[in-house]
Amino acid sequence: MRILLDIDDTLADFFGAMEERLGPAVDDSIENLGLMFPGNELVHYLESDDFHREMLPLDGAVQGVNWLFDAGHHLQYLTARAPELQQLTQEWLDEWGFPKAVLHSVGRDAKKKLLRTERYELMIDDQKRYLRVAHKHGKRTIAMDRPWNANWGGTKLKNWMYIESALQGQL
Repeated sequence: MRILLDIDDTLADFFGAMEERLGPAVDDSIENLGLMFPGNELVHYLESDDFHREMLPLDGAVQGVNWLFDAGHHLQYLTARAPELQQLTQEWLDEWGFPKAVLHSVGRDAKKKLLRTERYELMIDDQKRYLRVAHKHGKRTIAMDRPWNANWGGTKLKNWMYIESALQGQL
């Protein structure tokens, strides 16, 4: 199966890294960082090499993605990170032991476009805005369970140790 994998808050603990630097989110039930962390200059973090380099993987993400790869699935990483962060993101994936796969670091608008045009059967992401696009185009979706997608009606992955069950439709 061809699978697209998001990076931030699907593989990498972006939200945890933000809270570590800025304190608890005001409201973690929304998909808008500006409303989660009001009054902060977020672009500093979004464009910071050190911020992205120091981010930790979500628990079990490395093992879960390697399980997908070892099971013979064709993987691609698709992130809304700016294209300027492509090399750094690839280095991060390599450093943590994620399997080699094509990486698209394209920004928000281009990510939505790729979801409409790329060949894939499944997308794993945390953001409803991207899950909706994939679903609308007849693709299977699995949401990484995060507070901001609590009302997502599709399959949710509590954490990466459940990936096999999620693929078999047992969740």
